[in-house]
Amino acid sequence: MLHYKPDEVKTDAAVYLVPGSGYVNNPIIPTQEGDNVARYLAEQGINVFVCIYRVGKDGCYPQPILDGRRGIRWVRYNAEKFGISANKIVSLGYSAGGHLCASLVSFHNKLEGEGVDEIDEISYIPDYQALCYPVISFDTEKKYTHAGSVWHLLGEAYKTLIPEMCFERTADIPVPPTFLFHNFDDAAVGVENSLLYAVRLRELGVPVEMHVYPHGGHGVGINRDDTPANRHNGDWVCRLVQWMKYNGLSG
Repeated sequence: MLHYKPDEVKTDAAVYLVPGSGYVNNPIIPTQEGDNVARYLAEQGINVFVCIYRVGKDGCYPQPILDGRRGIRWVRYNAEKFGISANKIVSLGYSAGGHLCASLVSFHNKLEGEGVDEIDEISYIPDYQALCYPVISFDTEKKYTHAGSVWHLLGEAYKTLIPEMCFERTADIPVPPTFLFHNFDDAAVGVENSLLYAVRLRELGVPVEMHVYPHGGHGVGINRDDTPANRHNGDWVCRLVQWMKYNGLSG
């Protein structure tokens, strides 16, 4: 876990940031999805905690989800120490990290390795979630599904879990208020992931704010390359902060 502490704290909310990985490439935090975004949010006076989670080829389940749950529990457990509210935690996930975050609110299977101490007695469900070009569907028959994430997480050993991890179908209450960002031309994780998820959340009565930009592809985070597409979609993080303010999470 990496903690980005603001020089001047302006809110008792916190962001729990989960970078993308395809469930195979971590442990280096991507600059554009991890460090750049975390520093920007810290500059806005928000405490940010970056989750480092285990990944691997051909079935690393349940380690990533176990780590994701443990991380948010740890932040809540130490809320008073960090001067944050235990019920104002925003999970912010990218790509496969978005799938991991979506699992925190919709996948509640008991995992081997849980229940080891008092931290594990705390809820791992975030109070709000923000998902950036997230992997939502695990339906390998659909072209918009990122098949690599499916097989790196589940492999053959856990492929029976595929239906449970199609969150465009299985998401259920309680799902917290949600922010979605996707680029329409994303060729790696199709925009259908966010669109179908938004439809599902609408059916559940969950408030959703969604921003879809025409260009920018996949894995942009805060991309510092000065291109017309990045100048246009780069304001998503400003919209995120505005969404937090709208929900009473930021000054």
